Amino acid sequence: MVAPAEAAHRGACVTVGEYRALKVGASKARVTRLLDGKGTKVDSRTRRYSLCGSGAHVHVAFNRGYAKKKAAVAAFWTQGPDVEPPAAPPAQPVAAPPTTGPTTTPAIPPTIPLDQPVATPPTVPTTPQIPGPPAPVTVTRSVVDAVSCQALTVVERDEKRTNWWAWDGAAWVESWTSWQTVGSRTRAATAKDCVNLVDVLSSDVLLPDLRIKNLDKCGGYDLSVTNGTCFKIVNPAPHNHDFPLLEGRKLLKFPVITMNVGAGPSEVIADRSGSSANDWKAFQTFYRPNGDRESRPIPEVQFYFAGDGHQHWHFKDFDSYWIENLDGGVARTAEKHGYCIQDNTRWNGLSGEPRVPAEPVYAGSTSCGAGLPNSLTFIQGVSRGWGDTYDTSLPDQAIDITDLPDGRYRVGITADILGAVRESDDSNNTATMEISISGNTVTTYPSTATGGLS
Repeated sequence: MVAPAEAAHRGACVTVGEYRALKVGASKARVTRLLDGKGTKVDSRTRRYSLCGSGAHVHVAFNRGYAKKKAAVAAFWTQGPDVEPPAAPPAQPVAAPPTTGPTTTPAIPPTIPLDQPVATPPTVPTTPQIPGPPAPVTVTRSVVDAVSCQALTVVERDEKRTNWWAWDGAAWVESWTSWQTVGSRTRAATAKDCVNLVDVLSSDVLLPDLRIKNLDKCGGYDLSVTNGTCFKIVNPAPHNHDFPLLEGRKLLKFPVITMNVGAGPSEVIADRSGSSANDWKAFQTFYRPNGDRESRPIPEVQFYFAGDGHQHWHFKDFDSYWIENLDGGVARTAEKHGYCIQDNTRWNGLSGEPRVPAEPVYAGSTSCGAGLPNSLTFIQGVSRGWGDTYDTSLPDQAIDITDLPDGRYRVGITADILGAVRESDDSNNTATMEISISGNTVTTYPSTATGGLS
């Protein structure tokens, strides 16, 4: 049984168990429970405690920052200031009690050396938590497979791919699957697809050369309706809803064949901002021997959509027709003609030559925005070795000669009268031939035909 004095003393001292907890290193909360109110402050970090049942003392040094590190204290013993405690006294023999009856030997607690270090339990490593990967993303794109500017078509391929993530031990690393084709389509080409503006043309671009075929030369249809002369007079002209002012007039009618005998095609692309806008922008295309395209703007050109039996867009004021007296005085002029230049007549003079297509490139069904009054982009052109015929069946393919006196005259035609199309030779665009008019009869003089292609 413990005496009252000793019990009071033990309530104000540190027990061996408490000391062992201090030696292991306890949490701040546990140290507070064990030592609160039992010690004497030595300095800002050290407190002094009595060891229950011994004259020794415990100095407890509280670690700096122990509240964060969970390493609460380091402890050491002193008998007096800075003196180690004495060794434990030797064990005394205990006298055996009288053997008058059954007895039990009281258990003796093991001796715990105060200066014996207590093993620190091993630290169990914790497995870091790996964050989940980002969500996968699928992206799509359209890839141009083929562009045909002459036909104003673009073939596009639709593709998609998806990303995926792999953990490299420190972070998620992104990778992508290969692109997969999911569809294709054909759309109308625009100026952005086909116009390649350059400040200066390359020196090797293949320029066109526009010529008018001699005025005594015409196709089979016109030969048949003009008795082989390529010219006729219609008087009076019938009504035509596209050209009402020509009704009842006396007209000199003849065909015109515009040819390209240059090294490359004559190609013009037109583009506007909206289906009802009149802000057309025109670009001439030039080809290099390797097939590359180069473009230059043509600010002089305007366009209009009209019937004349064709229902397509016209290059305004492309050709000019006139009749002059033999002394050079102009007797009559025709309205400058808007043209849709396209491949519809082959010129045998370049047949089989390099870069002369065997078939029309600028064809009626895809050229000049045929049947598309709301078109935003259209193309017109004439290939090398090809030409465009405007025959006598067209209502305005004529010169109004009403009240022109009978006599001998010279008929003249000039292609690209504005000089808008860049050519290798601009001086050979005019063809002339003499005719005579007598009433409703016209006579031609083929030997006088000059300036044109034979």
